[in-house]
Amino acid sequence: MNKDTLLEKAAFMFHKHGHNLASSMAFAVLAQKGSESAAVWCGLGSTLAKSAGQIVRKPFLEGAAKALKRCYPLSKGTDFESVSLGWLESIAKEIDVKSISPIRDDELAPLIKFLDIDPKTIPNAIDAVPVDDQMFVIMALGEQRNPIFLPAINAAINCKWGDEAARSALKRLGGFGYQPSIEQTLATLQQSPKGEELQPYLGFALQHQQKLKAEQPPAPKVTQPKPAPKMATAEKAGQKKPWWKFW
Repeated sequence: MNKDTLLEKAAFMFHKHGHNLASSMAFAVLAQKGSESAAVWCGLGSTLAKSAGQIVRKPFLEGAAKALKRCYPLSKGTDFESVSLGWLESIAKEIDVKSISPIRDDELAPLIKFLDIDPKTIPNAIDAVPVDDQMFVIMALGEQRNPIFLPAINAAINCKWGDEAARSALKRLGGFGYQPSIEQTLATLQQSPKGEELQPYLGFALQHQQKLKAEQPPAPKVTQPKPAPKMATAEKAGQKKPWWKFW
């Protein structure tokens, strides 16, 4: 099972347990990677539609319609054809679907940014997943190396979902690059009673973060602007000096 299939499965888990916004985020990441799967596009459209009203309504419905129109040509001859058409008919009761075009690739990054409004969205969805599946979800998110999933990875490192999920997150930290918040979490965990239990993965992850930190370019020096030369009172007022001031 490749990493995108893992994330697709996690997205359907979030949807199954009622966390449609988290599911939309996962499907949107897959869509941004160029997925041609009707399941992904239909999943994105339907979960966006189900998220309407959670924060605002119309933008979610518009995004859902755009995703479902992207899905329709891919879904012909599959079970997703009737599903995508059914959702489009439902959305058409509230907004003008006919004037909406299929979502373009360059619209996916803004969509993901729009969805990523609360760092608790993904962790809350993982809470709803059965305990036996939580480590799998962390593995699926960690394999993507996408910063949208960092809050969940950070929570996993803190053993929110148990030691196995924490180890799964620690093994996959390297792909996220240097993260100051992660380094702090690792350093604190190293000194805690859990630190010994999570070795050697905790030690390796902390060393890697410290190595990446050392490789960071130095912050640019901030130079203070030089103060303007002082001018005589007459100059400040825009007046010419009296002739006798030049002598």
